[in-house]
Amino acid sequence: MAHSEPAVRHALIALGYLYQTESGSMKHARSRFAAYNNPKILLAHYNKSVRCLVDRIAEPSCPQEITLVTCILFVCIEFMRGNYLTGFEHLTNGLRIISQRQQKQRRLYASPFAATVNSSERFPNESTDTTTMIEEKLVPIFIRGIASALMYGVAAEKVFNIPWPTQTGLKQRPFTTFLDAQKACHELQNASIITIRTMATKFFKQEPIIDEDIRRRDELLDCHRSWYRNLEHLEQAVELPRDEQIAASALRASHYCTFIYVSCAAEVRQTPYDVHTELFEKVLHHAKIIIDSNTLPTLHGAHFTFDISIIPPLYFVACRCRCPIIRRRAVALLERNPPREGLWDAEQHVVVTNRLIEMEESEVDPETGWPVERTRMWSSGIDANMDRDGGFWVSYLPAQWLGAVGPEELKTKLIWERFVRTQGRNLSDITIGMDAIGSPATNLESMLRAHLRTTLEELPHKPKYNVDRVLDDLCFLLSSDLYLYACKPRLRQANLLGYEPAAGVKDPGLVDNGGLSKVLPQPSSDAIVIPFLNMKISWDGKSWATQLRYGESTLLEGRQNNTTKEAGFVQSFHWFCDEAEFL
Repeated sequence: MAHSEPAVRHALIALGYLYQTESGSMKHARSRFAAYNNPKILLAHYNKSVRCLVDRIAEPSCPQEITLVTCILFVCIEFMRGNYLTGFEHLTNGLRIISQRQQKQRRLYASPFAATVNSSERFPNESTDTTTMIEEKLVPIFIRGIASALMYGVAAEKVFNIPWPTQTGLKQRPFTTFLDAQKACHELQNASIITIRTMATKFFKQEPIIDEDIRRRDELLDCHRSWYRNLEHLEQAVELPRDEQIAASALRASHYCTFIYVSCAAEVRQTPYDVHTELFEKVLHHAKIIIDSNTLPTLHGAHFTFDISIIPPLYFVACRCRCPIIRRRAVALLERNPPREGLWDAEQHVVVTNRLIEMEESEVDPETGWPVERTRMWSSGIDANMDRDGGFWVSYLPAQWLGAVGPEELKTKLIWERFVRTQGRNLSDITIGMDAIGSPATNLESMLRAHLRTTLEELPHKPKYNVDRVLDDLCFLLSSDLYLYACKPRLRQANLLGYEPAAGVKDPGLVDNGGLSKVLPQPSSDAIVIPFLNMKISWDGKSWATQLRYGESTLLEGRQNNTTKEAGFVQSFHWFCDEAEFL
């Protein structure tokens, strides 16, 4: 395909270049991306691929496999660059194409003339081989990627009908190949994440868990048991090759974590996790198998893999298992630095879990040595918008507050901390926002100022300006009751749009400790959630604009009209600064 399709060929060249030049760490990837320091060869082939794809799609004879394959390559490129937002946009676009395709199939099958419609009439531009490739190769890849999207708050279910497994279906279709087991595992994981997120959202809104929620939870647990039995039967019937045996360990680790999480999803209390010690141990057993299998050194190429494997399960164990020994064994495995898995960086998760353990174990039961319920965290949310220096924000939410207070007050209970990688070590350099018991910290303005400073530092070409003056002006505006009142419609629009993040900012919602779900509480329609603030620079063909945005809503803008693209955005940025000073 790469020989005959320029879009695929140029995307592969760009991806291959990244693989050879990236170390694999998120810090290295983000330092390039945040500083707009992308090599010309990468951008040249990436842009050529985009242009070729646009031209190809315009042709009536363009087969969908070309679009979907290129879309997958774009996702891989952006994940390797650490650009999660654009990566998920490409993934969502691919899911939308597949969804439209499936809707067309359902309409044709529902037609009274369905029996007379052959495959060539359903998809006139496709051969049988193309249809097989899409249905058996490409669609499963996208379904496998849904879990990552859901964990980062992307509402994938809005654009794609996510398969929902049933116990009857699993019983009636035993696995005949390892691919069957993989496909069923990913479908079950996606359905579980959606169920967990639904229950968590109810906790945030102080809504009750109803019988239907419990029924769905129990059905998923039965599906997990059936899936596990099917995998055992497959292994008894067929001797799996070594690579599939290792992959089976990854499936088992994921299965155990998802099973535990679904089991405890209907409760805010963290003590129900304590009965799953044996399953936590099994996760570590299978994670060690995977890490031990990756002992061969890589002389060339990034320390990176696109599939989620064992970093999220190890993170889950370190955060949800309160046995001091087991959780530290999980951290020790993360410290062996397995390859980055998509957007999951082991080094980053080590420092976050170590800090979480420190906070939880500030008070332990004198008999067991385990953290008391009062100090346990319900979530630890890692902001994926790492800056060029490797700094990133993390929010911790004590479990005692979830369901006890309303959504607005709950935001004041978050413990915000900033971590930065210094001299080869991950260190917490700033603690901002709320203290350990959830009372307001005295330095809330510093949190706003630090976020705006980081956002401005990521502007391309480093325009010259009075940094402190601009920060003073912006902080004054965003703390002004009159200004916020004037912007209330825009704040409300951004807050009520849904859970999808705006460009350049990661939702400051709550990533579950295990990383198996991400729950984004709806903010108050009149409140500002600081990490939603972001800068956007755009060229519309006639003018450059520099905007301060809240989500997708523009709060402040500087615009230079009647200019050229080559002139750049700098003048619009200076007018942005003048506007901030004027207001």
